Amino acid sequence: MTTFKWEQELRQEGQARLQPVPELIRTRQDGVYASLADLPAPGTGTRRRQTRKAIARTAGAAAAAAIIGLMGSAYVSPVMAKSLKAWPVVGSIFEMTSDLGLQTADVRGLVAEPGVQVTQDGITLSIPQVMYDGIRLTLAVQREGRELPGGLSEFKQTGEGENTELVYPVGSIKDFEMFINGTSLKAMKGEQRPSMVGKSSSDPNSMLFELTSFSNQNAEAWMPDRFNLTAKFTMEGVAEPFVLDLPVEKNAARLILPATEERTADGVKLTLEQLKFTPVSTAVMMRIEKTGSSSSLNPANFIQELWDDQGRPIQLVSGLGLFGDDGSNPTELIFDRLEDVPKEITLKTFVPEFQDKVKGTGLFALDSQGNVIKHEIEALRITVPVDYDGLQKLYDGDSLKTP
Repeated sequence: MTTFKWEQELRQEGQARLQPVPELIRTRQDGVYASLADLPAPGTGTRRRQTRKAIARTAGAAAAAAIIGLMGSAYVSPVMAKSLKAWPVVGSIFEMTSDLGLQTADVRGLVAEPGVQVTQDGITLSIPQVMYDGIRLTLAVQREGRELPGGLSEFKQTGEGENTELVYPVGSIKDFEMFINGTSLKAMKGEQRPSMVGKSSSDPNSMLFELTSFSNQNAEAWMPDRFNLTAKFTMEGVAEPFVLDLPVEKNAARLILPATEERTADGVKLTLEQLKFTPVSTAVMMRIEKTGSSSSLNPANFIQELWDDQGRPIQLVSGLGLFGDDGSNPTELIFDRLEDVPKEITLKTFVPEFQDKVKGTGLFALDSQGNVIKHEIEALRITVPVDYDGLQKLYDGDSLKTP
């Protein structure tokens, strides 16, 4: 059975708030996030794949919060109604997200509109938008039709530990499967399988589904520049799954910068290997190795953040890592695009505090603002220069052809 957890998405006035919202992850995937690190891993073998612990920092602006408040009020004046209708986020799922990269893709014409849909039992499920920049593939999924009791991503959790059970209202997606050129991603080997993540949206009738492939494992063989995608969604209360077929094509230029910066701390070596930029995404490839058996640090618990030269953290989108018996951990983190072109960027590594300080696993400890309590390993901090002119050209859209 596929395990479900939802990605968090609430933030007030730009202040991050971590929430145990679900995210769809595949079978045989060990742990997702440190908040579930104490669950037994269903995978087997000496080398396992796991999604990196995501401290997603969803950006929220005061203006957006004000508009949400106005839309929830009982009366809206004709002038305000006209302004709200003209507001750019209305009508586009990507523009309704806090993801600057997806917003940019929408504005820059890097989004395809396949227009595929399937109707069953009075419910229509469609994919109105698709974005693929060669780093991540994002699908906007929308539900329409008869009135339903809950949102597309809604669920309730009952019980605790091994007795935990998820209950879904009629009309919510409780499982999904993706096929690339006819091959199910669930059937691929652990090291080859792209990450599959489902995310809730500010619109209860919409969701985002995201696929990312691990560059160190011949990603282009499994997610090439052009392929056919079949998306299969299982919905609570509907007997047959919704199956939608659509063509996918990479539609963004990229800038690749090699890097060989190394840092060590307490028996752990961190190597920054490569940076990859598109107008939509930022990918960071690194390798973490344990060089000493007596190290007190556990790389599996690391939280890593990317910061620009203005002291701003970049929103984390997703991440993949491979852990082997030799202590080597090639890792790829996918971040949002940068707000402005920096002259340099900084990779920071943190160790979180846990509510159970004895076991050192389980739920993160949170401060009074709901933020994860974490401590930076300053010896592992890496700052590298960026090709300013090249990235500025990429962001300005002077070169939109894919290499």
